[in-house]
Amino acid sequence: MSPLKRRLAIAFSIGAILIIAGWLLFKDNVVVLKVNPFVAVTDVYVEIDEDGTKNELGDYVYEIQGVDEQGQERTVEFKANKNLRKGAFLRLKTKKAFVDSWEEVQLEDIPAEIRTSF
Repeated sequence: MSPLKRRLAIAFSIGAILIIAGWLLFKDNVVVLKVNPFVAVTDVYVEIDEDGTKNELGDYVYEIQGVDEQGQERTVEFKANKNLRKGAFLRLKTKKAFVDSWEEVQLEDIPAEIRTSF
C-alpha cells in the first residue's frame, strides 16, 4: 500500500471513530445519558396524585407533571418498586428525560420559588 493510501485510510478511520463517538456522546439513550458528563443533572419536583400503573415486572410506572429548578413544567416518567403514597412530594434526579433516582421530600425542602406550583 502506498504511503498516500495509508494516510487516507488512517484519516478516514479516525474521522469515522470521531463521528461515531460524537453520535454516542450526544444521543438520548438511557445508558449514554447516565454516563455522559456533558448532560447536567436537574432536580424535578413532583407530587404523587394518583396510583402508578403496575407493569409486567411488578414495578409501578408513573407518568406525571413536575416542575424543575427553573420553574419549568416537565412531564417525567419513572418507576418505583412500590405504589407511592398519594400526596407525597418527590425530588427526581434527571438527565434530560432519564430519571436517575428519586427520594421523598417534605414541602419545605422544595425551593421556595417553585413551591407555589404545588
